[in-house]
Amino acid sequence: MIENIEMVFDMKFRDDYESEFNGVCVGPKWDGFGAGEFSILLEQKFNFKSSIKGRFVNEIDDRCDNYFYYARYINVNMSNGETFYVGVATDYGGVYPDAPNIWKVDNNKEIELIFTSNIERYSINFELSK
Repeated sequence: MIENIEMVFDMKFRDDYESEFNGVCVGPKWDGFGAGEFSILLEQKFNFKSSIKGRFVNEIDDRCDNYFYYARYINVNMSNGETFYVGVATDYGGVYPDAPNIWKVDNNKEIELIFTSNIERYSINFELSK
C-alpha cells in the first residue's frame, strides 16, 4: 500500500531560452522553501491531498510574467518501507532515474530498474502567471 508520494517541483529560470531576454525569473516565494524549487508530500492518511502557498515579493521585479514549473522528482513510499523513484525529468547527477524509468529502492537501499512508464521528460508541469 502507498503511504505517501513526494513530489519536488523546480522552476525554469527563463521563460524562453531563445529570446533576447537574458535575465533570470525569480518567481514567488513558497512557504517554507523560498523562490524556485518546492516540494509537497501527498499522504494516504489525507487522501493524497496537500497544499502550498506562494507569494510574490513586491520589491523584486524580475520582468517575468509567467513562471514555468516541472516535476523534477517523484518518490512513491510504500508502507512496507520500499521506495519507488519515478523518472519524470533528466537527472544529471545520476541519483534519480531519467524519464520514463522507474527504480525500486528496497529496505537494504539497493536500487533496481523495475520498468518504464509512459511519462515523457518534463511532461508533468504547470504555468503560473502574475
